[in-house]
Amino acid sequence: MNKEYAQRCENLFRGLYQVYEWIKNGEPLPDSNTSRLLHDPDKDLFTKKIEEELGELVDLSAGNHSHTGNPKRDFLMEGHQVWYWLTMLGVTEDLDYDNLRTHEHLLSGFRNDCDMLQRKRPEIVTGTIPEIILTNKTCMEFVGYKCNQFDAYPHEIGVYDLEQMKRRPYLMEPLLEFGLIESEQENKE
Repeated sequence: MNKEYAQRCENLFRGLYQVYEWIKNGEPLPDSNTSRLLHDPDKDLFTKKIEEELGELVDLSAGNHSHTGNPKRDFLMEGHQVWYWLTMLGVTEDLDYDNLRTHEHLLSGFRNDCDMLQRKRPEIVTGTIPEIILTNKTCMEFVGYKCNQFDAYPHEIGVYDLEQMKRRPYLMEPLLEFGLIESEQENKE
């Protein structure tokens, strides 16, 4: 992985994280479950969802789970869900992206630079801020490591989330603001 790719991943995941912060810090969005959860957070639910999605990712890796019949697509969905719930937890705990650095952990796992223990299903502990940061690190290294099994690249998990966001008109403003999409004017130039 070269520096340009790492920067691309950082820009993508940082921008996506900023969208979640924008949702949390703005007025509640009536048509958004994410907004509801960020305005009335349930740390126990987020922790449970991280566990569930990580379990589905492990089952998918073993060939015991599928949503679409397309292993790579299923992996991107499950990897995204692990990231989504970790992000929900981080945002509700007011952690800055620089505390989590999702892209670095994904890339570390993808390159096999992480500790051998991170290649096994990580333990989910979210009682304190340092535990949340460590859980984010180990889970995202695990997801990055699993990218190799499914012929996926780390940025594709973020692209999956971005594609979901683009379907929601109320997110166009932050997507533009954080550089995740271009305005129609920019597209014409």
